[in-house]
Amino acid sequence: MTSCRLARALAILTLILIGVAESSAQLSEGGIGLSVALVPVNFEFDHPDPSVAFTFDDAVYGIVFTRAGLNASVYRGSSTSSSRELDLFDVNLSILGELLKDQLEGSPVFVPIMLHSTYRRVRRIEANSEFAAFEYTGIGLGAGIGLRRQQGRIHATAHAIPGIGLATRSFGTSGGRTTLLDGDVQVALDRVFGRFGVILGYGFRWQSWRVGGPDAFDAAGAGKVTYDGINHALRVGLSW
Repeated sequence: MTSCRLARALAILTLILIGVAESSAQLSEGGIGLSVALVPVNFEFDHPDPSVAFTFDDAVYGIVFTRAGLNASVYRGSSTSSSRELDLFDVNLSILGELLKDQLEGSPVFVPIMLHSTYRRVRRIEANSEFAAFEYTGIGLGAGIGLRRQQGRIHATAHAIPGIGLATRSFGTSGGRTTLLDGDVQVALDRVFGRFGVILGYGFRWQSWRVGGPDAFDAAGAGKVTYDGINHALRVGLSW
């Protein structure tokens, strides 16, 4: 029953965003971009039991794909800043539409609406074995404020978008909610190397997960607990 309700809710969220995106223009003119990223990550679970508490506090690396109305990223890395080695794998997808387009026509200000989806997995590595510390998928909606400016071959965009969504354990029935604040600044310079331009970007994301406790990975769950994380993504790449 819970899985059916979740599926229906996710389908409704997707249809809402598709409808908005189809009725809106593209948010920027920077073309398609592919970047490499250095991503300092702080993600932690504060728990009185040291065997389940963890802190991932290290820089990871990733690839970021951007185009008008779409942002996708994949990050991967490990941390030994705690008493045990941790491995993090993170996938993010944001589909962007635009509200109030007619009312704000000609203005550098726009109102983005975002369908966000996140998959995050953290594994403990001990004695050559891996144990799940966190593995959840989240999907939801957000809306915020954005700025854009074009000056010749230079395109600049920025946004700040709070969001909320549903979170579910990747394998199982444990679930909850996720809240986030997504910020991004990107500057694209067209035709620097023939048809290719240069992209510089910075992304910020705070995300909190209120989901089933550590026992959710073994049994029916142990109430709701909170996992908190902050990412800073510095990226450079090419556009075309």
